[in-house]
Amino acid sequence: MKYFVLFFIAFFCLQLSAQEIKTDYLKATGKIPQEFRTLSSNKFKKASATIADKGKVKRSKKQFLLESNFLTDELLISGRVLFNDPVSNYINEVAQKLIGDDKRLKDSLRFYAVKSPIVNAFSTNQGYIMINLGLIAQLENEAQLAYILSHEIIHFKRKHSIKEYVKQETSKKEFRKLSTQDRLLAKSAYSKDQETQADLEGLDLYLKSNYSRSVFNHVFDVLEYSYLPYEDTPFDISDFESSAFKLKPSYRLTNCNEIKPEADADSSYKTHPSIDKRREKLLDKFSKSKQDANNGSLYLVSEANFKKIRSIARQELSRLHNENKSYAEAGYNSYLLLKENPKNTAAKEQMLFSLYMLAKYKNRDELTKVMTESSKIQGKSQAFYHFIEKIQQNELTALALNYGWKLKKETKDPLVDKICRDLFKELQYKGDVTFNYFVFEKPVPQTTSQPTTKAVSNPENLSKYDKIRQNKAQKEEIILTGDTNNSFKYSFVEFAKDSDFESYFKNAVSELNAEKANKESKELAKKEAKMEAIARRKGYALGIEKTLIIDPDFARIDERKKNTVRHLDAEEKQLELNAYIKQFAAQQKLNVELISPVLLQELEIQKFNDHHMLNSWINEHSQHEFSHVNLFQREIDELASRNNTPYCTWQGLVAFTEKKDFPIAYIIASLFYPVALPFAIAYAATPDHTTFYYCFVYNIKTGALVMKEINKIEMGSTGTVVKSNIYNSLAQIKNKR
Repeated sequence: MKYFVLFFIAFFCLQLSAQEIKTDYLKATGKIPQEFRTLSSNKFKKASATIADKGKVKRSKKQFLLESNFLTDELLISGRVLFNDPVSNYINEVAQKLIGDDKRLKDSLRFYAVKSPIVNAFSTNQGYIMINLGLIAQLENEAQLAYILSHEIIHFKRKHSIKEYVKQETSKKEFRKLSTQDRLLAKSAYSKDQETQADLEGLDLYLKSNYSRSVFNHVFDVLEYSYLPYEDTPFDISDFESSAFKLKPSYRLTNCNEIKPEADADSSYKTHPSIDKRREKLLDKFSKSKQDANNGSLYLVSEANFKKIRSIARQELSRLHNENKSYAEAGYNSYLLLKENPKNTAAKEQMLFSLYMLAKYKNRDELTKVMTESSKIQGKSQAFYHFIEKIQQNELTALALNYGWKLKKETKDPLVDKICRDLFKELQYKGDVTFNYFVFEKPVPQTTSQPTTKAVSNPENLSKYDKIRQNKAQKEEIILTGDTNNSFKYSFVEFAKDSDFESYFKNAVSELNAEKANKESKELAKKEAKMEAIARRKGYALGIEKTLIIDPDFARIDERKKNTVRHLDAEEKQLELNAYIKQFAAQQKLNVELISPVLLQELEIQKFNDHHMLNSWINEHSQHEFSHVNLFQREIDELASRNNTPYCTWQGLVAFTEKKDFPIAYIIASLFYPVALPFAIAYAATPDHTTFYYCFVYNIKTGALVMKEINKIEMGSTGTVVKSNIYNSLAQIKNKR
């Protein structure tokens, strides 16, 4: 239930006292492609029917096709793969410039953008070529994208993935004779050959187009510096300050680590050739082609379109980083976006969420769980990491609230309002802080500590790579003119006349006191214990009229088999599970709406995107050990209203078949007691079956888990086991006490 999403915005300046955020995360639109709707088992059967090999090679290929179809389809239906969106449409236009009139490639290939911040592209055996938004965000021009697509097309044409799998599988006997290190060597050499082939043959495909011949050197810079943000811009803490709210000069990092790419020697133990070696071979082959390096164009589709989709990808990165708990990356990415456009309210919202979560983790002394140490960061972004490390816990909370309150006043967004309400409570985390603690008059002016920075030539049209190539990261001389530090108590001076601010603050304190009293209340504790005892004895009685049921799942694990995950069995059982849910819900007169990947033939695009959003919400909800406002709460509240229910259910089964412990030993031992032999044989021949059933019901508007059921059944997943558990859960959801 991990899926991951970020959004781009359409921003309209309204001539009103408040401004509503106009946001819409990047998502799939239009008709769901047939490859998303086809069952994995049907794809596998069709593909495996074409295998002409015999024996072990045939078995290896069949296993590869089985695993690759199911794993690829899991990605397709996750919601992270986009279709009919601006980015995927643009990628397809660029791809057509390379494919031309090659009918086989046109019929075989599909190109999609993937919502991932990782700088990567990959192809699958089925002909899906995926380009991550993280890669799009880093590119300098369309021609670089075209070369990367050429590289991935060759991986598909040469069937590299299945060939590597079969080679490893059929070579296992030889591998067993080698040391662990030598086995890795054998596999690594093969991977390097594939990458080199894709580079060189990709060049041939690329040169058939009219794209620029000058990008081959620079495209490898994208790979070499992929660990950096998309720009290398100085971070200035004064952007968070006001005339009254000042931060300590020690929070400001003046000299950041120099950008030094990792040593990229062509080690025999690396799975890919070094970037320098790849660059060298490619440039050597191009020089032998006798083509003019000045020929071709950087843009064949559209320069404007390229910059538009790159801007969309960069906007999405902030939300994707926040979703992945990479809050410092999200904060700095949002900072870059706001430097480009200070009125970008979507970037402000993501900046707020990153500061909010960083404050939460810092207050609990767990910052290292979500942020890399600043000393390990290269480039100008190190200053942001340094700032988060050095700022005091209460100051970071106050800064986040200061930032959020301004955004709340600027917008009408309910997510911002909820974050602000929680930040008022967070101020109390390290101890009681009353409203009267804060000073709402400006402090006596002191010598300021604003930095004076010597001008550095830095033309706006230069990219990150231009700056690195031309060594433009000269030392900036920061001259401090004083040491002003207006303390934590001056955090909210600018809200002195804001009655709402005082009201929110005092309400938060009252709510916290009430929550504390409830926790300490013996009567409440007795009541909750009584309710839990009744639920254990009689089951829940929620009295719910309608629930969405998300991803009714079935997994089968057989530890007796070489390939323990039984994909085909599981998909068949999933279809049965969905049918049983429909049947028993009707009997209970419970209104259910199934949102399940195996029912994609029945789903419209809205439900497809709802499926992704709900799984993103539950993933975000469950990966923190403290309460917080969910990143996706605005979209979830809208989804609940549209479906006329706040209740969502996740349920499923996991069936294990375990190996017997020492079955032969039992048979041998029984030879000394012949009367026990039949029992020993029966024991050895009968596998151990265990089935786990789970059912979780959430109120997605409040985040409350209203029902939790986990059953361990010491038997296989028979029809009776499946039916009885599903029927019982649905009855508990529908019935009233």
